[in-house]
Formats: sequence, C-alpha cells, structure tokens
Amino acid sequence: MLIILGAELLISTAARAQITIEGNPSCASSNDGKTDMICAVKGTNVTLYGIRISSNGASTGYQALGGAPGGMVQGSPSCASPNDGTGQVICAVKGGDHALYGIRFDPGTGYNSGYQTLGGFIEGDPSCATPEDGSGQVICATKGGPSALYGIRFNPATGYSTGHVGLGGFIEGQPSCTS
Repeated sequence: MLIILGAELLISTAARAQITIEGNPSCASSNDGKTDMICAVKGTNVTLYGIRISSNGASTGYQALGGAPGGMVQGSPSCASPNDGTGQVICAVKGGDHALYGIRFDPGTGYNSGYQTLGGFIEGDPSCATPEDGSGQVICATKGGPSALYGIRFNPATGYSTGHVGLGGFIEGQPSCTS
C-alpha cells in the first residue's frame, strides 16, 4: 500500500513495518537491464533509506543508509542513475551542516559506498541528472550562498568530484535538472 499525504509518504506492506517518510522521495532507473527503480527517502529520524522496486511491485525492503556526516539529512534527496550497468544509483543530500553529500547504493545487493563529502554551503535541496557519457558519475545543481547557482559532478564509488563550480546568477527557487 502506498499513501501520499501532503509532504509525508507512509509506506506499509503486510510483511514489513511502517516507515514514515519526510519530504519527497527521489527515484532513478537501475539501468541494469531490468525495469527496476531505486528510490531514496528521508525517514523521520533524519537518516536516508534506499529501496529497490521492480515493475511487478516487489521490493527489497528498506536499506538504511544512515545520516550524512554533517549530522543528519536535511530536505529531500535527489537521485540519478550513473548509467554504467551496475544497477546502482547515486543520490545527493544536504547535511545538517548545510554541506552537500553524495552516496552510491543498491538495496538489491546491499551495496553502499558510504557518504562522499562534497562540501559547499547549500541553501535548498539538490537536483541531480545523468550525463550521457557512461562515466558512472552524476551532475547536480544546487542553490548556494548567496542564492547563486552551482554545479558539481561526482562519483562516491571512486571519490571523484569536480568541486562546486559557480554558474552565476541569482536564483529565487530551487534548481531542477533532467537527463
């Protein structure tokens, strides 16, 4: 059963306990030849969880990914597929210290890269997309101080990061990326 009420998502199945989610989930294709989606959600305990859902509705159950090294996860995650056939996704989250953190995981196998500290001072939620170059990386846009647009390309499995690149401008809302 999936129930969406405002900004809260309550997921329950007969075989699993209820988990209450804050904010918005973010999902990406597993891109491993299956039709699975992998989603990240923030729990009410301000930690991140991942779940893999198949096209027939079966799921892996939640994989606890923990809180970001900055103390806790703030806001909603943003996920994208690294498009490298591994069946993993990469998500970015804002930590309690307002820095950006990335994590790569697959609840189907239990793989978790651990959090990659990406730094910066993030004012809102990140937005991530997949570059179409097979690099295994994702690109995210963030709103940083003072309300400027920043971009970053990274891969938590390898530790690669371009660092935050100032793109200029003054933005009032949140960035939104797509592949």
